Amino acid sequence: RELRKTAYNLLTVKVVDKKTGEQKRILSVNPTSVIRIFLFVTFMLRMNINGGDGDDLMGDEPPMYPTSSAALLSSIFKSSIYVPRIEQHWAFERINDRYDKDMLAFQKAMGEMIPLTPANSTAVNETSINETKTKLSLGTMLQDIVKSPSTAHLPKRKYKGTALVMDLTALTTSLNNIDLIRDQVSLILFQHASNQTLHGNEKAELEVVVLLESPGGSAVEYGLAAQQLLRLAKEPGIKLTVCVDKVAASGGYMMASTAHQIIATPFAIIGSIGVYGQVLNFHNLLKEKGVQDLIFRAGENKAPLGMIGEVNEAGMAATQSMLDETHEAFRNHVATSRPILKDKILEVATGDIWLGQAALEKNLIDRLLTSDEYLQELMKDGRRLLKIVQNRRGGGGGRGLFGLRTHRPPAEFTSIAAKAKDLLVAWLLDEKSQVYNTVSGQSQKAMYATIQTKSAIS
Repeated sequence: RELRKTAYNLLTVKVVDKKTGEQKRILSVNPTSVIRIFLFVTFMLRMNINGGDGDDLMGDEPPMYPTSSAALLSSIFKSSIYVPRIEQHWAFERINDRYDKDMLAFQKAMGEMIPLTPANSTAVNETSINETKTKLSLGTMLQDIVKSPSTAHLPKRKYKGTALVMDLTALTTSLNNIDLIRDQVSLILFQHASNQTLHGNEKAELEVVVLLESPGGSAVEYGLAAQQLLRLAKEPGIKLTVCVDKVAASGGYMMASTAHQIIATPFAIIGSIGVYGQVLNFHNLLKEKGVQDLIFRAGENKAPLGMIGEVNEAGMAATQSMLDETHEAFRNHVATSRPILKDKILEVATGDIWLGQAALEKNLIDRLLTSDEYLQELMKDGRRLLKIVQNRRGGGGGRGLFGLRTHRPPAEFTSIAAKAKDLLVAWLLDEKSQVYNTVSGQSQKAMYATIQTKSAIS
């Protein structure tokens, strides 16, 4: 806000309209204002580079502002306490709007789209083409650009509710992205609790759809991931749905079983409720080569099996006991999370896998459907679908003006910025600081050719 206000004051001057007596500000670029902006930017950069340390706020050069101002800023920014900047970790893709621009492109290709004027992106009918020749200020034209997005022709949607979509289709056996899962879960729970507090409605309902693909992996890692999803399933007012398009086996099914509803495709691989471990042992090979391997233990069952050391019956029995305990915990988790399997958990917890149809018959899943079909059902039901995506910043993590992180602007902004640039150049080079907007074809082409020429010269 302060940066905008400062730039606005430096680049504009107050004038009085002789006809109406109204005061307004117009753009006025002169060498003095350019120097002021340069000094202001230099000052802010110095302040950022020095990390807000008032002792070296100005560096070795003379102060650019009066001593009193420098002292004031120094006292404000001088602090030994570091408070990290709050970052935005997640963004939300509106799945309902995913194909809006494609629909507009299709309508345009079919010749069914209302034409837009290139000057202000507002719809024009045939009767107004020869009548429109309006003098517009820069502010008015920029407002028209911003207020007329590319989706202006689409009907405004009204939603009956919201469903959040978590994409967990890239899980590995080591599950090295567990922190991202727990962070998303915490965000959803925080938002749900805040929504209930804000609206005073403890019965507010939210559906979370998890797109899951995993063949399983470490029992420790996947056990933690399953508990994270269980946090959602236990929260009042949240319905958890898991969609499996390809595979949810072993640890993957451990996660899926926490859901209130499991949906899978007919050929998805489901199940593998079992545990296994394997160890390569080189004791005999080393012995043949004359190498003696020594193992020292403090505790009878500490690391009973390893790559070296003699394998004995006690070590194998201890290892098998650990696997059995883990398997029992796996069975109990599935039976508790999915009560429909409680009476036949021993029948399905054999380590076997089933395709979708067979899994449905054994009650391992609830419906045969692709995730796309289910999301389409929710949209037809009037739900707003928001897909949680990691907020990845553009520019390679670099920093721009005043040390702020650079962002890659969305396509909509790029389009608006391009139009705004043309209008700004034309406005700056026009003697009366105004642009004549003509919607007739030839005049429009001539105007834009002039603007592009001036823009290139500028």
